Amino acid sequence: LGTGIITTALRAGGADPEHVSAATASMARLNRDASVVAVEMGVEGATDVTGFGLVGHAIEMARASGVRIHIDVDRVPFLAGAATYAEAGFLPGGLRRNRDYFQSAVTVSKTVPPTTLDLLYDPETSGGLLIGVRPELVSSIQRALGAAGESSTVIGIVQSVGAQDPGLNLDAGTLPS
Repeated sequence: LGTGIITTALRAGGADPEHVSAATASMARLNRDASVVAVEMGVEGATDVTGFGLVGHAIEMARASGVRIHIDVDRVPFLAGAATYAEAGFLPGGLRRNRDYFQSAVTVSKTVPPTTLDLLYDPETSGGLLIGVRPELVSSIQRALGAAGESSTVIGIVQSVGAQDPGLNLDAGTLPS
């Protein structure tokens, strides 16, 4: 994640060409193989992370499913340079709109740095897939994704809460290794 911030830094003339190259490669990468694996493994909930950022897409999944999603921000993979550019203020307008629209459904721990929060609201261009997986299938799906040449990271857990409190909790260092 971090393509929106990196491209904003590029437009302002402040991005390292190496970071731009990595962001471009990330944006050009298709989610096709990962989505095929997810469907074959019987996953029922997934979304591509795009313009709403990780936060927005996670909230949309939580609301549609009547659950609360807990994300350990220390586990979320960010592109090299993205945090540096966010700290320098290279924040796209879409990031601010995402924050304004979704923040009422987000509970943020004091352990989450402001820069990380910016990265989580960053509008992405093909930021990968967010896949909801039953705990007993995590290892199998990660093996299948690896065999298909795709990387995967467990970034959170889902708590069933019903329709009264769907949304998102962001914390740091909360998932066991």
